[in-house]
Amino acid sequence: LAFSPTFAIAGDDAVDAALFVDHCAPCHGQDARGKTPVGRARRIPDLTADEVRERLDPDYIAKLVREGRTDATTGKERMPSFSNRLTDDQIKMVAGYVMNLGD
Repeated sequence: LAFSPTFAIAGDDAVDAALFVDHCAPCHGQDARGKTPVGRARRIPDLTADEVRERLDPDYIAKLVREGRTDATTGKERMPSFSNRLTDDQIKMVAGYVMNLGD
């Protein structure tokens, strides 16, 4: 996986982690493994698993965080949009944090 330089924001890993914990951990879990009640109910993948990480790139993660995700079959929301809660830079920081999970 190539790490996009647009996501290499000069920041603090603790700030990136805090953004993830504050906004993503309720569903993805603090360890990003998706082992929360919501994570289990929505079958959220383990973001630290190699087979999941192989399919991810920072642009895709940022798009999911920014726009959310709807189930193509049911039309139900699987992930909310965070565009009204996070700035573009914060979304990039979260994407960078997720890309570095498991490293």
